[in-house]
Amino acid sequence: MTDAKVKHEKELIGYSSANGVLFKKPDIQKGELNNDGKITSVDAKWVLQAVSGSRVLV
Repeated sequence: MTDAKVKHEKELIGYSSANGVLFKKPDIQKGELNNDGKITSVDAKWVLQAVSGSRVLV
């Protein structure tokens, strides 16, 4: 058995390993800043703006 994605109603909620152990997807992903569930160029832009001082991240 290979690693598999575990989904619930089309949403990825975790992973299953070869030995049957389940790993939950983290609630917060590193680099995911605008809370849309994906790491995209928008997140990269926000990081660059924060580093340059033109955007404050809270």
